[in-house]
Amino acid sequence: GSMEGSKIRGMRAAAVQFVEQMGDEDYLTIIGFSDEPYLYMDRKMVADGRAEMISTINAMQAGGGTALYDAIGAGAYMINESSSSSAANAMVLLTDGLDTNSIRFTFNDDLIDVATANDTSVFTIAYGDDADSDILRDLATRANGNFYQGDEANIAAIYQDLSTAFGGSLGIGR
Repeated sequence: GSMEGSKIRGMRAAAVQFVEQMGDEDYLTIIGFSDEPYLYMDRKMVADGRAEMISTINAMQAGGGTALYDAIGAGAYMINESSSSSAANAMVLLTDGLDTNSIRFTFNDDLIDVATANDTSVFTIAYGDDADSDILRDLATRANGNFYQGDEANIAAIYQDLSTAFGGSLGIGR
């Protein structure tokens, strides 16, 4: 896949930093995607699994295609299955490519409706020049989130910004 070498190392380091900054009471689900979405970790409280979350992120590999829309749908499904009315729900989506492999979803109003159920906010990161920035910006705007243009130089700062946002008015799983 296109996310190899220093690119995936930078993503891993920034994601680990993000997990390290999450609150103990937050919950996290980790879904990776290439040819199809893959559930690396089902919803777990950070206090009970921070070390496991970090090792899971550090073990993630690049490869294959990009089932971006199916991964959004899978993430939304996981949030919808586990959310409570008292929780602020958020999805952070990082991709370095265009959707090439989705089977279940296309980018349309149905996907937006699924992604924003339960007042979920979607934060998107176009990582590098090959990502579909227009779609990611549109999704974030329509899903009450923020869009970020990321690269190896600023990815850590983006995750820091997300941590700050989640620690303020939006706490994941709180």
